[in-house]
Amino acid sequence: MARELSQPKLCPCPKQVASSSHGSSVDLSGETEGRHPISATRVFIVAATPLLRECLAGLLASEGGIAVAGSAATADDAIAAFDRSDCEVALVATSRSDGLSAVAALAARSRAPRVVAVDLLEREETIVACAEAGVSGFVGSAASAHEVATALERVAGGELAWSSDVAASLVRHINGLAGARRADVDESPLTAREVQIVRLIDEGLSNKEIARKLFIEVATVKNHVHHILEKLQVSRRTQAAACLRSQRSDLDEPLD
Repeated sequence: MARELSQPKLCPCPKQVASSSHGSSVDLSGETEGRHPISATRVFIVAATPLLRECLAGLLASEGGIAVAGSAATADDAIAAFDRSDCEVALVATSRSDGLSAVAALAARSRAPRVVAVDLLEREETIVACAEAGVSGFVGSAASAHEVATALERVAGGELAWSSDVAASLVRHINGLAGARRADVDESPLTAREVQIVRLIDEGLSNKEIARKLFIEVATVKNHVHHILEKLQVSRRTQAAACLRSQRSDLDEPLD
């Protein structure tokens, strides 16, 4: 393995690489042509440090189905390189905040590449941020070179590549959001009857129609509506319906 890492095809030499003012290296010379199968997945590496870029390139070069087309240290350099290349996938190191910035910048492109994030820390907030940015795959510190290459090939083929551990982090995050939403619902200032009336208002019923439907007096409905508007700090019935609809996920469930 040490001998392979010393070969020029693994880490492009200065004559083959265009260096930017940011210290990145972008290989657009086509040096991989003839050294990888025609069907190889062309990958561009984005990582802040030269050592990490070279290590990732060396690991991937040992996999026959991957062609490392170049690398960059920043999102701007990566975007410029992608605009001039035919790379299919970007492998972005996200352990640092600038990695997440690169993911977001690449995802915002009109011709956005598919992105696989590689993160040594595997923090839940990073995983969630990558998912929100549209990353197609995520590999962590426990992944082997073969597993990283497999993720890149799957993503290049239009699939998603998320490990079970990463998927579990996303599920935990979603469960946390659901719990917070339920807490918001439980803290609603309205009583069950008031919520029921707001639901009927949202259906377009008048006070008289609501009274008839609930078998109560019109004056009672008006009293409820008055309290609802005060509690929600709005001035119109329709505003109350819109307000509660945005706060309550269980508005359509039967209430006593």
